[in-house]
Amino acid sequence: MGPKKEVLEEAPPQEEEPPPPEIAIRVVREGGAVFEGESKLVDGKVIKHGSGVLLQVGQPKDGQEPVVISRYEGQFFEDTMQGNGVMHFVDGSRYEGEFAADRIDGLGVFRWPNGQSTYEGMWKDGKMHGHGKMVESSGDLHTGVFYQNWMKDHKGKWRNFLKAEHEAEKRGMMHLGARLTPDALLPVSVASGPNELLDSLMGSYQANQIPFVISSDTDAALTALHEATGEEPLPVHMKYAAKMKARLHDWKGLFRKSITAALEEARPLAIVFDAYDPSEPLPAEWSVKEFWGEAGGLPCELFDPNKFHGRGLSEQFGNAVADREGENKADETAAEEPTEAKEPQEASGEEAPPPPSAEGFPVCHRLQFVVIGVHDVSPASLADGGALRGSVALRFGMHVPLHRCSLVALTML
Repeated sequence: MGPKKEVLEEAPPQEEEPPPPEIAIRVVREGGAVFEGESKLVDGKVIKHGSGVLLQVGQPKDGQEPVVISRYEGQFFEDTMQGNGVMHFVDGSRYEGEFAADRIDGLGVFRWPNGQSTYEGMWKDGKMHGHGKMVESSGDLHTGVFYQNWMKDHKGKWRNFLKAEHEAEKRGMMHLGARLTPDALLPVSVASGPNELLDSLMGSYQANQIPFVISSDTDAALTALHEATGEEPLPVHMKYAAKMKARLHDWKGLFRKSITAALEEARPLAIVFDAYDPSEPLPAEWSVKEFWGEAGGLPCELFDPNKFHGRGLSEQFGNAVADREGENKADETAAEEPTEAKEPQEASGEEAPPPPSAEGFPVCHRLQFVVIGVHDVSPASLADGGALRGSVALRFGMHVPLHRCSLVALTML
């Protein structure tokens, strides 16, 4: 019998691989995340992939226009921030460099809001880690190998440079008696009606300053503030706070509860310096420096709205926690790890991002903080701006950080 013939089986036809998803410019939004840029559709789901811009947006509870909490512009890979990009934070800080898996990771430069402090070097999981160069607000330069924000200083002592920079920022905010140079004069506006007062308040906040309202009567000033904002203000009278502290009462609770209520109810918070003998200086125990620097007291960041709102400080005040998933917390976040953005869904249009609106954006609590003090606002006193600034500085300079304020002379009595 002859050998069997080998039967060759035909190989099954190979299935053609599906074409890769098409990369296209899309605009997507979900919750507080708004994305415009290159992306692809995978199983009906929009995947950020390529270059684009991602905004985290919140809606203030007081009904004001939505605010941009952070802005990232750069590269995405498989729905995460990956590659080179630039992140702008609401407190004014900025990072430019490499990202990995939605985190600051790789080589990059971080600039603090003061415009002087910078770190240039390696990062890992949002922390200064590896070879880098740090320029402090004092101008001191430190170069070496960082380990999770720590490095040996010039004296060979281990030091947390992020913490040191935060402390320097606080000292700057808490500085009293600051000399008002011609380049840093107190901005002055005069309000003779509710609309003018509201414009002055909003102008102060937009300039990242706190409005210091001077009036001949604090009760009348609180009434005017109510008329201007449409909300009844929550006053904290410094003379009462001083008495509570002297009697060992819960003065911290006074500030904590007032700030919490103002955030939750979208009401202005006013610290009030009541009338006192004009021939005598204000009591030293009324000064804000007597009430801050301790947990639960008066946070000095109140005098820097961008830092107060951009670094999640509302979380310190009970139920007043901003509902902002995916928010990056300014340079403090850069020192830890940026939060991940929510996964967006495809929007109805692809030509331009949808205009911000209250609908759909998560609530972010915005504090309207005001200082009120008794001072002469007669036409004669307002005629000379330099003399007015000098008089206010003499009266309140050791009680309020005037370099963080703008002056509003209230004449609507």
